[in-house]
Amino acid sequence: MTLKSLLTAAVGAIALSAGAAAAQDLNPQTRANLEAAMHGEAFANLKYLRYAEVARESGNAELAQLFESSANVEANEHFAREADALKLDGTNDANLVDAMAGEQ
Repeated sequence: MTLKSLLTAAVGAIALSAGAAAAQDLNPQTRANLEAAMHGEAFANLKYLRYAEVARESGNAELAQLFESSANVEANEHFAREADALKLDGTNDANLVDAMAGEQ
């Protein structure tokens, strides 16, 4: 059996679980909006971490700390709330399959 067919079978099985069904109950536009917002939060988090690195390299530790604090808000508050709304709290098996599919 190929990796693709294994993933397909696993995704099918997981779709039957309660968590997957709940996430699919979202309006498609709502789901798309949440996913777009999450991408924006993730990008902002990484961008601010890069800005912090540049600030630290230039000797401005205070500015670096400000950017790091902002990055943490993007990831730990904004992204987390959107992930909760999107119901990204599947089982370990479901999360592993999703992560593997995202890397293909």
